[in-house]
Amino acid sequence: MAAAFPLTLNTTLHSPSGTVTLLSPTVLEALETRVMALHQLEALVGPGMLEQLARAEYSVLATLMAHDRQGLAHGRALSVRLHTAAADTARICGWLATCAGDNAGAGRYHLAAVRAAAAVRAAQTAASSLGILADQRLERRQPREALSLIGAASATARHAAPSPRLAALLHARAARAHAQLGDAGACTREIEAGYAALNGASGDESPATRWVTHEWLKLTEGVTLLELGRPRQALERFTILGDDNVSRGLLPSVVARYLFHAAQACFDAGDVDAAARTALSAVDGLQGMSSAHTRRFRSRFENHRMVREVHEFLERTA
Repeated sequence: MAAAFPLTLNTTLHSPSGTVTLLSPTVLEALETRVMALHQLEALVGPGMLEQLARAEYSVLATLMAHDRQGLAHGRALSVRLHTAAADTARICGWLATCAGDNAGAGRYHLAAVRAAAAVRAAQTAASSLGILADQRLERRQPREALSLIGAASATARHAAPSPRLAALLHARAARAHAQLGDAGACTREIEAGYAALNGASGDESPATRWVTHEWLKLTEGVTLLELGRPRQALERFTILGDDNVSRGLLPSVVARYLFHAAQACFDAGDVDAAARTALSAVDGLQGMSSAHTRRFRSRFENHRMVREVHEFLERTA
């Protein structure tokens, strides 16, 4: 774990005078402003441009947490804010690592987010981070492990009445797990429960779940249909990616991820040209960052080099 982070929890943060920088309301407010700036940048730039900045921000927060281990040294209110900001930043780092195809690094960051939130009993933040860990297992096609994490997230969330968006997130993850297990009925029930939960959502929820919208859930439904072996039905859900209003409401990295899923649906439906065009759009969304999805499609397209769009994809991602 130490190798993944530039600074570990045991690193001492020094001021120019050589003394340890202690947390204060002013320092914490400045750090929270920087975390909010990360969220704003997520919506404006590709993940490759943001990864190093996010890791550096997390390192500072992790160092301050190291000096707060012994019984919430800075006072309960400040400690909760510090650990919540650290968990939020670790979650961003984990997502960016996922975009880069670094699943091991992503897992470490998401675990760090869970631990930071759990240390101050920030139940919703911990639960949302567990939900993201479940998503990692789903990307590796480990649905039973994902369901265990979803169960843990649900149990954690019950300590603080889960928000509608968090509930929808967990239902969506469970739907994918059931799809991978081939249980279409359970998958449909979870998707319907997710839509029902979102009907009670407001616009002032945590940044950790603010992106869980009806549009996002429809895209997730498309992924479940793809995993159930229904690519043409999946493509019907993915058509909303062509709506600029929908795309602007999602992070560029999230749009890229679902474009890769749409490309897979095209490929499975036998439309290699459309698969290559869609995969190229996803690569553009990542703004040059290499990803596991990119490498996977290079392998899948290897026997289709004579297709013009495939040739362009292979050339641009070489």
